Amino acid sequence: MLTRWQTLQICEKRKARAHHFAGPVMRVRLELVKGGRRLHQGTYEIDDNASFGAACADVWVKLREACAERATSIGALMDTMHESVLDELNGAEIRVERL
Repeated sequence: MLTRWQTLQICEKRKARAHHFAGPVMRVRLELVKGGRRLHQGTYEIDDNASFGAACADVWVKLREACAERATSIGALMDTMHESVLDELNGAEIRVERL
């Protein structure tokens, strides 16, 4: 399993490789909402599919960390690694607002 830092490093490398193909950078607010409850909100710079993927990877890591913090035992922690993130995302809305 990758740590948040490793995920961001991979995304930065991909972004650097694809940067010369990228269009103008757009600053956006990315928000995930489920049942009226905000799961995540963050501001990102998006200029291509890699930077959008990096933003989504950041959201995944933050949701995984939040699920892990709620785990009450080692067994529960192992169960929450990916399944809890998918449970959280099931039925969620992604909202993107240009800033």
